[in-house]
Amino acid sequence: MAPQIPDGECPHCQGPVIDLFAEWTDEYATSAGKAAILAGDVVFDCYYCERPIQLVLPLGLVMPQKSVVHVAKRKKSKCEEWLRNQHPGQSLSDIVTAAGWQHAGKIGRRERCIVMAKIRRLPLREPHPMKLTSQETRFLTALIREQNQTGCRGPAHDLLRKHAYPDAPVTGRNSLSFAYEVVPLTTSLVADFDDLGAIDDFVRCAPLITDAEWPGSSGEEFHGRLDEARRQWEARRAISKSATAAL
Repeated sequence: MAPQIPDGECPHCQGPVIDLFAEWTDEYATSAGKAAILAGDVVFDCYYCERPIQLVLPLGLVMPQKSVVHVAKRKKSKCEEWLRNQHPGQSLSDIVTAAGWQHAGKIGRRERCIVMAKIRRLPLREPHPMKLTSQETRFLTALIREQNQTGCRGPAHDLLRKHAYPDAPVTGRNSLSFAYEVVPLTTSLVADFDDLGAIDDFVRCAPLITDAEWPGSSGEEFHGRLDEARRQWEARRAISKSATAAL
C-alpha cells in the first residue's frame, strides 16, 4: 500500500481520503512516475467526488497546482492483487466497511475540529519533529509496515488493539478503523522524507518487525501522543497553505 495520508481529506468535497491506493496505478510503480507525482504533473482522483487531487510532501493532499495534469487511473487487476495479498477472501467493499471509510460521520471529525481551532489561534511556525523514544520508534515502525504490507494485521496491531483500542470490533464494520486512526502518528516517521521512493523503501519494502513490544505507555498516554502528532501535521499543513498563498 502507498503511504497513508494523516487525517487526509479531499480539498474539494472534504471527504476522508486516508489512502490514495496509488499503488493500483501504473504511474506509481516507476521512479519516473513517482517523480511526476511529486512534480504535480500526475495527480489522482478523489473516490467520492472524482475531482483531481495532488499528493504533496510532507504527506498531504491539495488541489492540482498546474493547469494541465494527467490523472492516474487505478486498475482493477492491481486492486485484485492487493486484496489477494493483504486481505485474502475479502472484497473491496468488506475493507471499506471494516475501515469505516465514509463521506459523512468521519471518525474523529469532532476531535480534528477542536485541534484545528487551537491551531488557528497559534502563530505559524515550523513544528519541531516529534521526539520519539526508541521503543516508540520500533513499535510505530512495526505498525506502519503492517499497515502497508499485511492489511493492518500482525502482532503490532494486536498490541495496539489490546492497549489503546480494547473496544474495537475484531471483524466486520469498523474493525480496521482503529488502525487508520493512528496514521497521523505512524506517518510521523516519514514526515521529513522528500522522496516517494524512500518512503516506499521504508514502509513497503523493508522487513516486517515481528517482535515489537508495546512502548510502555498507557492507552491514555498513547492517545495523547496521537493528538500531538495530529497537531504537528495540522501545523505543517497550515504553513504549507500559507506559503502557497504567498506565491
